[in-house]
Amino acid sequence: MQDWLKTIDLENRRLDAAEQRLEEKRSAIQESARELGRRQALKATRKIDRVFKPRRLNADDSKVIFHPVDFVVFNGMKLGPSIRNIILLDRQTRDVGHRAIQRSIERAIERENYEWQTLRESRQAEFRDGCRCLVLQTRCGRLLPREITTVSN
Repeated sequence: MQDWLKTIDLENRRLDAAEQRLEEKRSAIQESARELGRRQALKATRKIDRVFKPRRLNADDSKVIFHPVDFVVFNGMKLGPSIRNIILLDRQTRDVGHRAIQRSIERAIERENYEWQTLRESRQAEFRDGCRCLVLQTRCGRLLPREITTVSN
């Protein structure tokens, strides 16, 4: 091989190695910047978020419903395969009517006056003054027929 060809080949290898080192440094800098950004975002969120962070809850686990409570939090939904608990989260209020609703929800929970229902739509449906659909309600392993009515606009 000629000297000038060896020199070019050697120079190309040197450039390839330099590009590889540069790419590794760029990746490391990018990852450290990403981690720094995550930490700064968490700090900023702690300053702004007065609802979830102080209670050690993940805001991604919450669903906003506003009435009769502000949030339903499915604690642990985002991080794991199972939900640890369900939290009804509402603001403190001086409104007498809203406070009465809060107390009634608290009493229902204390008395264990709640249930889990899974609704599945059956294949039978009649269409009159809106939509009447026969729905099967699963409760304690039994299927109970229920009629659900929705009004069409």
